[in-house]
Amino acid sequence: MAEDLRIVKTRKAIREAFLALRRTQPLERVRVRDICAEALINKSTFYHHYTDVFDLSDQLEDMVLDECFEAFQYKDKLLTDPLVFLGNVPAAMNTRKDAIDILFRGRQDVLYDKIERHLRQFYLTEDTAEEEDILLTFVIGGAMYAMRTLAAEGPYSRESVTEVSARIIGRLVQRE
Repeated sequence: MAEDLRIVKTRKAIREAFLALRRTQPLERVRVRDICAEALINKSTFYHHYTDVFDLSDQLEDMVLDECFEAFQYKDKLLTDPLVFLGNVPAAMNTRKDAIDILFRGRQDVLYDKIERHLRQFYLTEDTAEEEDILLTFVIGGAMYAMRTLAAEGPYSRESVTEVSARIIGRLVQRE
């Protein structure tokens, strides 16, 4: 069943108002009353859809990352072709670059944590064996940590971190 068009329009207005405010303000300074004024709604309407500003931000962040993940055609290649996987992550993230830049400005740790969570949800199932769970958690966490601290914040290029990480993942997977 299709969602009520009024609800769709209201949520869209709230999201757009929130993003407009986030362009100029950190998350902690965005207020519900400002979102409501920008979206031309009242507070009760906002609270009908979201618990608070942080709930809205969290849902919007997840929605944007879901869209990036859907656009990522190599999402199943982490263990079989890690160089292709890691090398194409930036292109997938660029599909929603503007929204990512706004939502995660000054919050790169949150971005990487959410990417890691998305990957774990994709790769791990209820049937995943203990050793595979640990291996995947190690690989995903290690790759994300290396990208975050060595490429994004640190002394090495993204390409170098990608190549070395891919070789390490390949060696780990071959030992199974």
